[in-house]
Amino acid sequence: MINFIKEQLIYHGQEISSKIWSTIPNMPQLENSTYPVVIYLENDGTNGPILYTSLGFGLDYHLVILYNIRDLDKIPVMMDDWKNVVSAVTDGKSFAPYYYHSLNPVPIDNVYAFRLEGRDNLVDITNTARERLNELPRSRAARYR
Repeated sequence: MINFIKEQLIYHGQEISSKIWSTIPNMPQLENSTYPVVIYLENDGTNGPILYTSLGFGLDYHLVILYNIRDLDKIPVMMDDWKNVVSAVTDGKSFAPYYYHSLNPVPIDNVYAFRLEGRDNLVDITNTARERLNELPRSRAARYR
């Protein structure tokens, strides 16, 4: 039990969590969109437990409170598999585990992406992720502009 607690302090300590959360930018799509927001999280292969316990766990509900989201179909969805992000903007099927049903595809602008490097360096990779999604064939990605 003591080892578990020590491990949690390493992965979910206040200092790490505060530093990671302080780097999350404003996400205007959470306030203005009629579609849910997808938040893609990626780790560097060495810090998965830190990413998921310090940021991923409770991320959606934290953002619901911060942005006063009331519509259940607009609760932000955290994804850590790129294939699911592609599905979110192409066919909406990857939403089924979160909403118990598929949704319409979301606009690419509703995708935010972050990569944790090391213990506490959260890097905003949203522009790169959106560029990758924009490279999908036009018929696949939802284009709402």
